[in-house]
Amino acid sequence: ALQSTATDARSTISSLSNAAMYFGETIAGIVGGILFNQFYGFSAISLFAFVMISISIMLYSGSGIFKRQRQFN
Repeated sequence: ALQSTATDARSTISSLSNAAMYFGETIAGIVGGILFNQFYGFSAISLFAFVMISISIMLYSGSGIFKRQRQFN
């Protein structure tokens, strides 16, 4: 979605989205390690993943990206 908005800065947007993704993976690894250590299993990690994915879906749906676009012929 970001790359389609700016045609002349696609590589910059791609690099920025990759950096944000790897930052998120780093934070998730830290939080996952803490959860795994505190709760002795994967149940807390799966709950954390469920909550984070739910927040992501709510943010995306709030932006209107899931709305159907009309196609005119």
